[in-house]
Amino acid sequence: MLIALWSVKGGVGTTTTAALLARRSAANGAPTLALDLSGDLGAALGLPTDAAPGVLDWLRSASPPPDALGRLEVPSAPGLSVLPLGAPAEPDAGDAPTQHDGILRLAAGCSATTRTVIADLGRLGPGHEDRWLPVLNAARRSLLVVRPCYLGLRRAAHCPARPHGLIVISDPGRALRAADAAEVVGVPVALELTVDPGVARMVDAGLAAARSPRGLERVLDDALERLDALEPANRR
Repeated sequence: MLIALWSVKGGVGTTTTAALLARRSAANGAPTLALDLSGDLGAALGLPTDAAPGVLDWLRSASPPPDALGRLEVPSAPGLSVLPLGAPAEPDAGDAPTQHDGILRLAAGCSATTRTVIADLGRLGPGHEDRWLPVLNAARRSLLVVRPCYLGLRRAAHCPARPHGLIVISDPGRALRAADAAEVVGVPVALELTVDPGVARMVDAGLAAARSPRGLERVLDDALERLDALEPANRR
């Protein structure tokens, strides 16, 4: 199952949440691939993947062998591998149509695999590069990560891409709640996480691949079980 996480604003916690979900999925016995399309997911899982070849390098290959992507995966934990983003191209390098075809193949492969694929797509929507939209459209579950912030929810409500559900990262003291976010965007809440300084310190130390606090594990388990019940949203 391909699960795509994305946001319309930076700094909301998309990468951290993707790392936690991928780690928990693997810990529950599901072979899992963390697909890093934002450039930070490997680091969040404590892996030195900045210089590792990855998806962008594969897209620039003229005729990569069928198993080329699999060879680029980096083991992270038992049952969990990371497919890095890779190195960006020079400004005048690459063939956009060819790379788009490659992205379509990437999306199809992630959608067809028997593994659980947790993809961190970074920011999408107006004002951001949307080359990963084929991956979003191929996802069995598209999850928009938001904070209960008026400006962020306003942008999410007007985004052409429609998620299946929300992941709400709640800050103490906010006037808006997860239910308000669901009403504004028009899709249900799949997961609500409260900002936890302990989790932030764990990620800062590159320990997101380590064991999470027990209470957080239960919340993540519940969210993973409920994903199948989410109804697809109408695309606008």
